[in-house]
Amino acid sequence: MTTLRQLRTVSLLGRTLSFTKTAELMAVTQSAVSVTIRELESELGLPLVVRGRALRLTTAGEALAECANRCQGDLERTLDTIRVGSNGRQGRLHIAVAHVSAATFLPSALALFQNRHPHVQVRITDCPVERVSQLVSTGDADAGIGALDADPAMGSLLKAAVLVRDRLWAVRRSTERGGRSAGRPTPLHWRKLQGAPLLLVGRVQGQWRNLFVRLDEAGIRFKISQEVSLFATAIEMVRSGLGVALLPGFVARHVDPDLYLAQPMIQPVTEWQVHWLLRRNMPASATADEMLKAVKETLESDWAGP
Repeated sequence: MTTLRQLRTVSLLGRTLSFTKTAELMAVTQSAVSVTIRELESELGLPLVVRGRALRLTTAGEALAECANRCQGDLERTLDTIRVGSNGRQGRLHIAVAHVSAATFLPSALALFQNRHPHVQVRITDCPVERVSQLVSTGDADAGIGALDADPAMGSLLKAAVLVRDRLWAVRRSTERGGRSAGRPTPLHWRKLQGAPLLLVGRVQGQWRNLFVRLDEAGIRFKISQEVSLFATAIEMVRSGLGVALLPGFVARHVDPDLYLAQPMIQPVTEWQVHWLLRRNMPASATADEMLKAVKETLESDWAGP
């Protein structure tokens, strides 16, 4: 029967691709690591490692390493849930967060969570939106804040709850024409942006693809000037006069009105979603549930639309 020690060994070997480094991390000898791998190979009847000048895992080895990562993650989450449930003082949580969410509502949500649960260790991975799905689906992250359709290949491995349902806004320099009327933003027709240099953030995800297909069917076409990963980059480009940024409303409504002109897009009205992502069949986590609660409260109190 495969043991946790064996799973941990193949998991670390898959990450380090080195018997020496794996032995150091496990505080054992290199020969002990080699024996463990040979035991697994004998049990499975398949080679797990291609030995040579550059060590690599076989297809079977890669599959077992991915499984080992998920098993270890599930075990750690279950133990943390038990600890939190028994004394409310311990726990760990790893959240993968898309850049836009990480730079907007997440810090407030994290502060609220840690104020309530000061003994829970929270690790945040700020990354491109498609990476969020990958980290959650492999078990490397306990939960994610991103988009379910950012990586279609991962969609079947994830379950999602909608955190934000908002429309897209255009953000321009405030010196340009149009804008606020009596303190309220003036809607902008999509056709008004034809010919304008557009700045997109995280265009790889499916929401952008769906949007442009819909607009193309309506005979509305655009000039994409730049595609960036960070919304702060897009905002600075707007300030420098390099184009018009398309951003979710929960971001656009918080830009400096003295520097930027933010307007909701209409005809058609477009919806933008942000999801809370979990891996399917993952054990329930009281800690993750508490973080989700903090995120929702933050969005409702500080980031809600008009």
